[in-house]
Amino acid sequence: MNPLHHRHRLHVLTAAALAMSVTACQSLPSSARKAEGERHWNQVRGRVKLQLAVQQFQSGQFDESIRTATESVALDPSNPAHYCLLARANLELSRPASAAQALAAADRAGARSPDLLYTEGVILEQQDRLEAALEKFSQALAQDQNRLDYFVAQIECLIGLNRFDEARRLLEERTADFDDRGALAALAAHVARLLGDDAEAVRQYRRAVSAYPGNRLIAEELGLLLVQEGSFAEAVPLLKQLVSAKGGDEASGAVRRGLAESYLALGDSESAVGTLADYVVAHPRDSLAQLLLAKAAIDEGDLGRALRAIDLAHREQPNQPEVLFVKALLEWKRGDLLIAAADLAAVLDRNPDDADAQRLQTEIRRIQSLTATQNSDPASRVGD
Repeated sequence: MNPLHHRHRLHVLTAAALAMSVTACQSLPSSARKAEGERHWNQVRGRVKLQLAVQQFQSGQFDESIRTATESVALDPSNPAHYCLLARANLELSRPASAAQALAAADRAGARSPDLLYTEGVILEQQDRLEAALEKFSQALAQDQNRLDYFVAQIECLIGLNRFDEARRLLEERTADFDDRGALAALAAHVARLLGDDAEAVRQYRRAVSAYPGNRLIAEELGLLLVQEGSFAEAVPLLKQLVSAKGGDEASGAVRRGLAESYLALGDSESAVGTLADYVVAHPRDSLAQLLLAKAAIDEGDLGRALRAIDLAHREQPNQPEVLFVKALLEWKRGDLLIAAADLAAVLDRNPDDADAQRLQTEIRRIQSLTATQNSDPASRVGD
């Protein structure tokens, strides 16, 4: 067909359709035309109100958003978006009953949408009715396969139901369908950890960090997992950035402990001391941080700092074998052999196979034996 002729035909068809529409409107009775005009105008006003309600919601003005959304429902009762916003604003104010009432009103008005199903699922999830919530999220996802929030909600429900293998399978099948793969990588890492697959968790967290380089939570999860796996060199820059960044004084104790442990493992006791020195002053009851500081201070030859730290750790954890061992090590260095020997005996009583404690005990007994020999042999005494 000639392209010009084709365009002409489209123009004629469009014009004809418009003419039929105008003719149909003109054929309606005057009262019907007026009612139709009012209905259309109310829909327009309802959409404007909805936009305002959304803005109020996004700025945290939830009460105002509820009032505006209620007005928008009255203007356009068939639009499901109004009910969704009304329900979610009530949820933000911890009013699940009011949120459920908004959804019931939507059902009575015949309003249907995947978002309404998703919102109903959120309410059920908050009520700990996970099976019912999962069904709603699955229904919403069936109607809109490309909504990431529906898919994430489905996976989180499966996790809550301890259906980890199913969650992993769905993530493997569908991750490629979404643009925001960083969020799904973080979720996959979480599932992998629940399944005890730390190697896969590290791989997925690396992908998530690459997608969200500024996300502190994901960086912390990866950094601490690397410490746990013994990958200290990789963990240091991640955890150091969390401590050094603006707001680093709010870095969790786990982050500081992980960074200090990594420094110690890499032989950098000075940096380990610097990581913990101020933190333990503000958190004197963090026995693990005190223990790490004591180890680092011993390596640095700062026995006074080490003694203060291990005393605080021992006060919180008097029977913890690692605390007792470091205390014995410090006492040995300070020459308090009897106390060191008693602490080592307590360590070996709890863990007879502790090789470090065995070696230190052997060294202390050697020194004690040598001292006893010297004291009992007059010829060995200086000046005799």
